[in-house]
Amino acid sequence: MRIILWTLLIFSLVYLPGILRLNYLYAKLRNYRQQIPELSRQNDLLRQEIINLKTKPFYTEKLAREELGLIKEGEWVIKVQNGCH
Repeated sequence: MRIILWTLLIFSLVYLPGILRLNYLYAKLRNYRQQIPELSRQNDLLRQEIINLKTKPFYTEKLAREELGLIKEGEWVIKVQNGCH
């Protein structure tokens, strides 16, 4: 009986940390594999945006206007306030 208890104790001390680490790493791997489709979709969108920026001048202008608030020389910006006067 003592031999079985000692064997279990040694097994627990030697192998259990490795088994727990392996289980943790498998969980991380599953998580990363689940992220692949979404990250691939995002990469495709970014690749298309790069192509648009390189080949379509109006796309660059659109982004400059919408995201940076830039205007062409000679244009005026009219701000409309919502709410009561």
